[in-house]
Amino acid sequence: MPWKNQGGGPWGSGPKGPWGSGPQPVGPRPPDLEDLLRRAQDRLQQLLPGGYFSGLGIALILIGLLGAAFSFISNAIGMATKSEDALAPLVNALALPILLLSGILLPMTLAPRDLAAGRAQGEAIRVAAVEVLRGAIPAGLRRVRVDVIDDDAGGPYRNPPREAFGEALRERGVELADDGARVVLVFCDVKSWKCRAGLSAENQALLSRLAGDAAAVVLFGHARRLADVPGAAPVLCAWSGDTGMQAAAARRLAG
Repeated sequence: MPWKNQGGGPWGSGPKGPWGSGPQPVGPRPPDLEDLLRRAQDRLQQLLPGGYFSGLGIALILIGLLGAAFSFISNAIGMATKSEDALAPLVNALALPILLLSGILLPMTLAPRDLAAGRAQGEAIRVAAVEVLRGAIPAGLRRVRVDVIDDDAGGPYRNPPREAFGEALRERGVELADDGARVVLVFCDVKSWKCRAGLSAENQALLSRLAGDAAAVVLFGHARRLADVPGAAPVLCAWSGDTGMQAAAARRLAG
């Protein structure tokens, strides 16, 4: 009976190892790294359907990894230093240079165009919020006298500067002079420390005297304070006495 070589004997041509020294041992194959990554990616796409895997999903994963890393680092620093207060200075030492380099702390004047556009939109919204409560805005005011009645003074909090209204008028070409058309500014915001709703008796008397020949009265407070303004002078309501609303009221008055 003829003999057949089944396993690659010394005269056969069976499978050999890399150096021709016989068959290569067969064992478990190592895992394919690319296949594992592909399966993980498919799994994440199932968890985050649509386009979220490329944007929001990756951001969430990075946030999770950063949270886990900081948790591990904080525990390691606490065990090494035996102090609960060691992590905060380290984080601040790393975060502050990153904030400075990122430009997030730069003033708005150096901001990109989109932030500048947002600031311009905010200014337009403030101007639109200035409401005419009585009469019509006088036209052609180019020489103005500004009188201030500050019912918000004397409280426990620092008030915004009251010069912003006049500065905004100057920027729009309006001259400030003692013989100009009288514009009365009434700062009458709602303050709990006042323990009253309206103006004080002294400020009410002053407003009654100044409003008679005023070209306009501007209320930096609630619109219901219109009841405190005697006469028929036009009344504008700017709601708040901060510098932004002062500039908006000046812009509305100057046209």
